Amino acid sequence: MRVLLATDGSASADCARDLIATLTWPRETVVRVVIAVEAHLELLPPFAVLPGNIVDELDAELVRHAEATLDAAERVIRGAGLEVERLILQERAADAILDQAR
Repeated sequence: MRVLLATDGSASADCARDLIATLTWPRETVVRVVIAVEAHLELLPPFAVLPGNIVDELDAELVRHAEATLDAAERVIRGAGLEVERLILQERAADAILDQAR
């Protein structure tokens, strides 16, 4: 069986992660944990002007948050004896999650 867990590191997403870890799954179930990171320019209003290094720092912080979120999810799910795949998706969250579900 394949399970998709989309997370953003929120308390609600952590509850879903913990629920997956407590349920009984068929042998060889794989849990794919995904987090979407949108490009910084899509998150800012069109009139925003920021120095280049700030933009780079924002992007790096988004990726650090995504990695930490995936690390936590992987730790919990592997701790329950399940196999984990992890992905950082660099696109709009709704589109990325639907694509992964397909």
